[in-house]
Amino acid sequence: MASYIKITDLKSGQAPIDLNDKIVRRTRFPPLILNGHWLKDGNATLFNDGKKAIIFLNGNRIPSTVSGGPFINNVYEFHDAHFHWGEDDCRGAEHTINGTWFNQDPVNGTMSNLKESLKI
Repeated sequence: MASYIKITDLKSGQAPIDLNDKIVRRTRFPPLILNGHWLKDGNATLFNDGKKAIIFLNGNRIPSTVSGGPFINNVYEFHDAHFHWGEDDCRGAEHTINGTWFNQDPVNGTMSNLKESLKI
């Protein structure tokens, strides 16, 4: 499912966004391709500060990547996944759909790999 939302009137330009399902265009994509996520080499580190948890894959391992689906010909290298939550199970998400809060939403960066993100 893809959506295109005007965010010009938001103070931060990014969040929070209330997605309106009346303007969402349903699109079929090929399956996502996950590579290297389930290998047992390397390490995983979990950081929890009480408001969010972040999981890092590190150590001597091949990079974990995701491609396919809506990413067309791009391959993205996994660096971390983070989860945040609110005071109750229904207000953890940063964004809403039709004004309804949910317990979680995905967060992703825009860099294709860690080396690219470190150039900024």
